[in-house]
Formats: sequence, C-alpha cells, structure tokens
Amino acid sequence: MEAPTPVSAFLHSATMVKAGVYLVARMHPILSGTPEWLILVSGTGMITMVMAGFLAFRQTDIKAILAYSTISQLAYLMTMYGYSTAEHPGLGFAAATFHLLNHSTFKATLFLVAGIVAHEATTRDIRKLGGLRKEMPKTFIVAVIAAASMAGVPPLNGFLSKEMFYETSLEIGKLVSETYGGPWAIVFPAVAVAGGVFTLMYSIKLVDGIFLGHRTHDHDVPHHIHDAPWVMLAPAVFLVGLIIFFGLYPKFPVDYLIQPAYSGLVPHAEQLHIKLWHGITTPLLMTIATFAIGIVLYKFYDSIAAWQNSFNAKLPWVSVNYWYDATVNNAKGIAAKFGAVTQPGPIGMYIKAAMLFMIFLILWPVYTQGISLGGIFPEGLNFNSQPYEIVLYALMIVAALGATIIPRYLPAVLSLSALGFLVSLLYMYLKAPDLAMTQVCVETLSTIIFILAIIKIPQKFNEPMPAGKVMVNFLISAVVTFAVFALMVNANAGMLAPFESFSHYFMDKSLQMTGGLNVVNVIVVDFRGYDTIGEISVLSLAALGVYNLILSRAGKAEGGEEE
Repeated sequence: MEAPTPVSAFLHSATMVKAGVYLVARMHPILSGTPEWLILVSGTGMITMVMAGFLAFRQTDIKAILAYSTISQLAYLMTMYGYSTAEHPGLGFAAATFHLLNHSTFKATLFLVAGIVAHEATTRDIRKLGGLRKEMPKTFIVAVIAAASMAGVPPLNGFLSKEMFYETSLEIGKLVSETYGGPWAIVFPAVAVAGGVFTLMYSIKLVDGIFLGHRTHDHDVPHHIHDAPWVMLAPAVFLVGLIIFFGLYPKFPVDYLIQPAYSGLVPHAEQLHIKLWHGITTPLLMTIATFAIGIVLYKFYDSIAAWQNSFNAKLPWVSVNYWYDATVNNAKGIAAKFGAVTQPGPIGMYIKAAMLFMIFLILWPVYTQGISLGGIFPEGLNFNSQPYEIVLYALMIVAALGATIIPRYLPAVLSLSALGFLVSLLYMYLKAPDLAMTQVCVETLSTIIFILAIIKIPQKFNEPMPAGKVMVNFLISAVVTFAVFALMVNANAGMLAPFESFSHYFMDKSLQMTGGLNVVNVIVVDFRGYDTIGEISVLSLAALGVYNLILSRAGKAEGGEEE
C-alpha cells in the first residue's frame, strides 16, 4: 500500500504476490487429481475470491481497491489450478495460466493509473474524486480499457480467460456431482458467477468514482488537474495495447506462452484453441448474467453499504475484524501461555520433542497399514558380517556408551569424536572415500569447537541425572534407534513400494550424461546442484553470522577496557 505505484504495478500484478500461485502451478503435476487438492486449493480459492471481491468493493482508497482485487484475482487463479480430477488432472490449468498472463496486463495498468491520478490529484481517496474524464481524457481511456478487461468485457483478454473459467467451473461441477452426488453442478458455476459479479462491481466503482460523476470541491484536491505527461502514460498505454492485442489475437500468447506451459506440466495435454467467438454458449450466458446482476447490485451500493454498517454495529462479533482485533489484543498473553509449554528452556526438551515427532512420522504408516511387529523387517534379512566389521561395530558401541556415561565433559567429547572417526572408517570400508573425508573434516572441526567451548564451563557435570529421567531418555533413544533401523533396512531391501529406487538411474546416467566417474560427486554437483547451492548458501550465512558475533564480542571487550 505504501510502495510507489510503479513498484506496486510490478509486485502486485506480476511477481511477488504470484510466487505462491506459481508454486501451486509447479506442484500441480505431483499433487493434482485428488479430492484433497480440489477441496484445499479450489475450496479456499472460491471462498477468498468472493470475500476479497466484496471487500474490494467496500474500499475507498484506490490502491486499497486494487490490493483487495488482487487477492480476489489470485483466488481466481488458485480456484482454477485446483480444478482437477483423476481423469482430468489439467482441467483448469490452461484457463489459470492464461488468466495469470491477463491479470498481469490489466492490473499493472490500473496500478499505473492509480499512480497518475494520485500524482495529479494529490489524493487516492475515491470519495474526493470524480469527473476527471474531462480533465484527464487519455488516462480515462486507459483506465476504462483496463477495468473492462478485469471485469471480463469483450473483446479484451480478460473476457477470454473469464469465459474459460466459467467453462471449467461447469465441467468440474458436473464431474464432482457425478462422482460424489450433491448439487455441485450448480455450486461451482454459481460461485464463479458470484466472483465475476464482485469483479464487475469494483471495476465499475474504480471508473465511476474517479472519472465519472461530480467531484466534491475538497481543499485537498487541486482545482486544475490535467493529464500526466506521455513519459508517465507510455507504460500504461503499452500494457493497454497488450490487453487489446491478446483479446483480438489470442493465438499469439496461447501458442508461445500458454501452450508450452500447459504441455510441460499437464500429462497428455491437448492442443488449445482459444478464440473470441464460440457462439451462444453457457459460459456466454453466465457472462451476461454476471453483467446484469453486477450492474443492478452496483445501483444499490449505498443501500447495501448502509445495511452492512448497521448489521456490523448491532452484531460486531459476526465481523472477521472483531475476531482479528481480539486476537491481536490478546496475542501477548496467548503467546506467553503457548511459549511456556512449547519453549520451556532446556535444550533436552526440544531434542526429545523432535525425536518423538520423528518416531511418529516413521511408525504412523506402520500402524495405519496394519503391519505387525514381525512384518516390519523383510524376510531373509542377513546379518552376516566379517570379523573386522564386527570389531568396528563393537568399537562404535563402546565409544557411544562412553559419550553417554562418562561424567566429565572432555572425555565425553573425545568419546563422541572417536565415534565420528569410526564412522569415517565404516565409510572407507563401504568404498565411499568422499564421505569418509567429509566425516573426518566435520569431526575434526566439531571436536575443536567442543573443546574450546568446554574450557569456559566446569569440567564435571554439576549433579547426577535422576533415574527416571535416564529411563525416559533411554526409552526414547531405543525407539528412535529401532524406527530408523527398520526404515533403513526396508529401504535397502526395496520394500518401500510403490516408490521405485532412483539409485540405478544415477548409476546408469552419471557417466553418460556428465562424464563423471564418481557417482556421489555427480549427484551432489550435477543432479542435485540446486540443493548443493542451497547448502553452501546456508553454511556461508552461518559463517557470516558467527563472524559478526565474534566482531561484536570483540567490540564489547574493547569498550569495556576503555571504560
């Protein structure tokens, strides 16, 4: 709201606010086609679309109207991306992607218009404006075209994507009704029309409130207002050109933008054929009904607003704002009570909570699938080991026990380090020298850090741990060990059906695709390069944080000496 309008035009129409929508589109091939996807994505989208549309209609600040309209339009996109069934996984994908492009054009134009009006009239309050069509005729034409596209008026691009939205709403309603029964064949199209009605109403309000009607002579508004210079109008005019061009010639954006995205993310995607005129169809009749209902309701805007204000005054608890304000006002007390339970202080509590949650994630599928305790491990499990393996395992157990039961910090740290170095020997035996080298480096660094840390604390534990606490820790550790062991054994035996192992793919493709002889290096650097970049970035940020902490500590020490 406070950003300059060119920034808002960029963020609210094309980039930042659409990051979540883009993520949903990218996850579409994996998660779509299920009832959960339809309910969560489309259900949330339909509710948000209608509520945000109504809230946009009630605003008086130009940018507030556009901001709430952006929420409503993004809900359009979420609704369409959620339209999918097992037989038709990409039902609403093409419509959503086309509207994603169209929204960028008309919403960026309207934000630029808002900036021009605010610059020339020195206010964004729509109640102080009106009648600017005579003083700002060029801006008026640009605003009318952009608002008409947002409302879905032909022959503009917004009309085409809205028709596709109505068509997919009819199709998904029919499919859901045939599968599960109920009035869904009416509900989905009705909600789509309701969203279109509010879109038309706030689009009319923008044009009517700014450029039509009569302006009240407010002292804050200049008496002599004129069109902005062409250097300010040019970006908006260019976007209006795209609005008209995409509406009259949809084949261009469809062939070069929409179809590639559609085919790339939807399996067995059909060829799209979008044109301006399809004859008298049900979506066209829905559009006509949208215009008729929207115009009639806009005429009764004052009555509707007065009724809502009176209703909210009598029953304030019905309003969402009432509960929002109550939550904010009581947030401190709620956070204190919640933190007392979830953040008691001792680090051991956090470790136990994390371990217990991990146990739940691993063992819950075992419980839900009705697998017996004996059925967790695959048949024919072979524990045969060579003598030097047994010696290595025994040394690891001794080191682990030493780190657990030794009452002094330094010997415990050395036992823990010994365990890490023994793991590196295990990696060497398993022919993974890279992992062994990494383990040696990590253990060496960890040992140095631990030793530097324990210099500042007593060398012996203050008091023995109660027997009950020891038993709880032992039980948690034993269950974690059992769960992880069972998971690893099943994964190694190929028992995690229906998921297929990727290991053979990496073995077959590493040399062929990358020329690398070391499979581990190829996986880390090539196949999972983005993961590696992320890990390097995290470590770099952590190093910078430690460096800044050292500098701040050194600065405090110098300041203390000077005093």
